Amino acid sequence: MKTARTVAFAFGLTGLIGAIWTTSAAAEVIHAVSRSVYVERTGLITQGRTARTLAPANELERGDVVVLMVEWEKPRDDGDLTVSVAVPRALAFTRSSRAGLTVSADGGRHWGRLGQLRHAGRIASPEDVTNLRWTVPPRSGRITYSARVR
Repeated sequence: MKTARTVAFAFGLTGLIGAIWTTSAAAEVIHAVSRSVYVERTGLITQGRTARTLAPANELERGDVVVLMVEWEKPRDDGDLTVSVAVPRALAFTRSSRAGLTVSADGGRHWGRLGQLRHAGRIASPEDVTNLRWTVPPRSGRITYSARVR
């Protein structure tokens, strides 16, 4: 019987990206993991048109939009994988590239869909999000989410 496994990823941001860590369960499940952080830049092209580009996040300033990406490979298909990411305190979550996202606004104690999860007596806003969680297909994949530097 196939079972879902949970793997947690953390990004540290102090100007530049810090280390990534995984739970001990990840060592048994994940063969290869890579993580990247990009900063989104917009610039004028011509005739009032703008372009959005991504560049490696070497330096970040308040208000910058960053895109965080996690890619993984598993050596075998042993069931769906649940990926959990802590949103660094220096960032305010804005959106995810994947449907099926559940979020937490209390460090992972309670989970729900954005727009339904309650926090401090009200519906949690994207800025309240402390953790993200997705159930993803087995074998390999990529997740991205964007956030604004506080």
